[in-house]
Amino acid sequence: METNTAPADGGFGAAAGATGEVYAPVADSWHSGFDQETVGWLDARGLTKLSEKEALPALVKGFRDTQKFVGTPAEKLLKLPDFDKADKVELDQFYNKLGRPAEAKDYNIKVPEGVPTEFSEWAKGMFHEAGVNSRQAEQIASKWNEYISGAEGQSKEAQQQQVKDQEASLKHEWGDAYDKQMSIAKNAATSMGFTPEKVDALQSALGYDGVMKMMASIGEKIGESGFVSGDSSTSFNGALTPAQAVSKISVLQGDKDWTAKYLAGNAEARAEMTRLQAMAYPGFMTL
Repeated sequence: METNTAPADGGFGAAAGATGEVYAPVADSWHSGFDQETVGWLDARGLTKLSEKEALPALVKGFRDTQKFVGTPAEKLLKLPDFDKADKVELDQFYNKLGRPAEAKDYNIKVPEGVPTEFSEWAKGMFHEAGVNSRQAEQIASKWNEYISGAEGQSKEAQQQQVKDQEASLKHEWGDAYDKQMSIAKNAATSMGFTPEKVDALQSALGYDGVMKMMASIGEKIGESGFVSGDSSTSFNGALTPAQAVSKISVLQGDKDWTAKYLAGNAEARAEMTRLQAMAYPGFMTL
């Protein structure tokens, strides 16, 4: 009479074990009464290597873990797709279960007041294609709006600081004639019909100082300096920019009659030179 002996790792009926081998169960094993499929299932999980006393707690734990999922509604169970191989239908089903709206237009994305809606419409399409759910889309849009608002605030602060710096540079460049030159520039802009919006547009391209210099130059060419007070020679007490004052000094020094009066100690000529030097070299003591 032949005896059927199981391999050393524990025997099972004519079922495939973890190693793929097929063998019959040992008559006195705790799982010998099970069908071949069940024995194969137990073996695949390493339970046939345990005694009945050891295997029972493991089976109970596995059953309880399974029960946790069995009680979950089917619509809340998700099977992760292979994102590299899944087709559009499978991906759509997955994204929809995650909370993606049926159509891109169904996203509720808030747009700050005054901001064009074109970008939000594009974002809705992008969110839908990427499988973003409604809650995530709202959070992303909210954070984006916060970022843009912060960036705009920083940009405005930077622009304001730039204007202050350029204004300070103009005051240094124009010296005592700053107020006069600004009046010439503003009157020239008004005379040519420049609105504040047009001036702002020019300023974004040329800078605050660039616009003021351009307008002042135009004003001088079309006689705005005379328009300020009706007489360009007396406007703002005859204030000149440092460059204009230097030019005026050069002209006077080339005038033989004026130079003779100055060297002879003429009070009027010396007072004029002192005034011109103060405007030509602001901040420096003139002799």
